[in-house]
Amino acid sequence: MESVGRGAGLLRYRSLAEQVWDEVPTRQVSERGVHSSSNFRIAYIMETLAKVSGSVDELVAVKARDLTYVYHYVEIVELLADAGRTDEALAWAKRGIAAFPDRTDVRLRDVAARELHRVGRDDDAMSLIWAEFEDGPTSKSYELLHRHATAAGAWSEWRTRALDLMRQNETRARSARSVAATSSSRKRSVTWKPPRGYDGYPESSELVSVFLWENDTEAAWAQAKSGGCSPRLSMQLAEFRQDEYPADAIPIYQEEVERAIGAKDNRGYREAVGTMIRVRALTTRAGKEGDFPAYAAQVRAVHKAKRNLMKLFDGQGW
Repeated sequence: MESVGRGAGLLRYRSLAEQVWDEVPTRQVSERGVHSSSNFRIAYIMETLAKVSGSVDELVAVKARDLTYVYHYVEIVELLADAGRTDEALAWAKRGIAAFPDRTDVRLRDVAARELHRVGRDDDAMSLIWAEFEDGPTSKSYELLHRHATAAGAWSEWRTRALDLMRQNETRARSARSVAATSSSRKRSVTWKPPRGYDGYPESSELVSVFLWENDTEAAWAQAKSGGCSPRLSMQLAEFRQDEYPADAIPIYQEEVERAIGAKDNRGYREAVGTMIRVRALTTRAGKEGDFPAYAAQVRAVHKAKRNLMKLFDGQGW
């Protein structure tokens, strides 16, 4: 009797919720700026009831009432895909991509491509994933492309195509920087000092990241030397090269010393001294131990006004 009472109570609760829910309109992307806390609450209630019932159709219907964000399409597609309803999942994915052609969520393309692979439509899957890569040729989208191209058995072809695009972007960016630098030098004499961690070579950094992901440290090093990369990646490359090529790592660590000092706080000073200790060890391993005293003296001369840093130098005998 108690379970019957609970069941009747749930039915009554559902009936009341549905009466309110019937008054909630379907919202499209054009209405995304319109918010209603009451609509949010009833949507949450209806979604909970749909989960209790275990009905995929009911849950999809609830989520389809609000299509103001691309992620709402992602949720629907994932629900249908997990239920093995590939055709419906692909239809919703197509709708979502059409509704958000310029802000397509990578997860929408990813799950749609996965379903296309499942039904043997590898070419269509790769068209979707290539569109994602073209929108943002990064190391992350490269990894996504690798996963899907491998599933399609065509990674070699897509890898060449992807690297060609990334190299073209890097070449264009390098040319644009050169023009901008020339123009800037004519307009001002003050040198802009980038903040610590600033990446002035994002396109090249993405290529370096790709080669490191592929465990091709030589290609990563060559790219960094020719096109530059972020300080974080430079340090990573120094870690890779310091054992076999200590002389390659020394200037990278010296640049990091200056960035750390540039923070102008005690933590940065301690980091700088720690990095200089590493430089000292590397100069010895490179057979250039005589270079370190002159280097330390140069750093001291440039930053002699930083008293706390000088105390740390004194502690090292520099």
